[in-house]
Amino acid sequence: MIPHSLSIINYHKIEKNIDIGLTTRHPDQFRDDLEVIIDNGYTPITFHDLYSKRNIPEKPLIITFDDGYLSFYDTALAILKQHKMKAVIFIPVNYIGQKNKWDVQFFKKEYWHMDKKQIVDVADEGMEIGSHALSHCYLNDMNNQNLKHELKKSKQLLEEMTGNEVIAISYPFGRVNKKVLSLAKEFYKYGVQLLHSNTFDSQFQSLCLTRINIYRTDNRKNFMKKLEYTKYPWLRLQNRLIQSGALATVLMQKITKPT
Repeated sequence: MIPHSLSIINYHKIEKNIDIGLTTRHPDQFRDDLEVIIDNGYTPITFHDLYSKRNIPEKPLIITFDDGYLSFYDTALAILKQHKMKAVIFIPVNYIGQKNKWDVQFFKKEYWHMDKKQIVDVADEGMEIGSHALSHCYLNDMNNQNLKHELKKSKQLLEEMTGNEVIAISYPFGRVNKKVLSLAKEFYKYGVQLLHSNTFDSQFQSLCLTRINIYRTDNRKNFMKKLEYTKYPWLRLQNRLIQSGALATVLMQKITKPT
């Protein structure tokens, strides 16, 4: 059972150097976000906490990070620890310790992902590690064989690396269909998709949880609204419009990679 009050927010990079895209949040903004979370009575939990059903707070919040960027290890981890908070980091396994060559970036700017040791250190600090599949490809277009490999192998490798069970997946590009959900159900307890994505049968409820991205343009007032995104339908449209920029990467992958 998913608590009705559960909110899930998502970050990508936390660093001072702002890129042209929207997914880099300044460390000072991130600190302020965590203060807002505290001031508004939210308690960060992980998917393992949710699955155990023990001590679920009145206002549970899951803080997630997609892509496992190095900036999480260098910057975000210390800020979370200062505030005694947990987060879930979703790792694209084939890019561990490498640059994000899967992404279309302005001026071909690239960013490093955490390496194996850093991921293990993060897990040892109490953060939860989840799967972002193997190759950060658009799963909806994959055939069953390749899709199953992406889902199963990424989970296996992360579990071998950290010694912890991986029970959650973030679908690359936040979009998922029933075929993906049916296979994901074999390996995961939880999955996260974009706020504006489709709804599915109740059997898939825990595998298509919605969440909202936090961008560098979000001020304190807007961030507070995003903590309660189900109350603000306009956020659904905003999220759809901003996230449409990721379709450039999806298109590139369709052109250059087999399905």
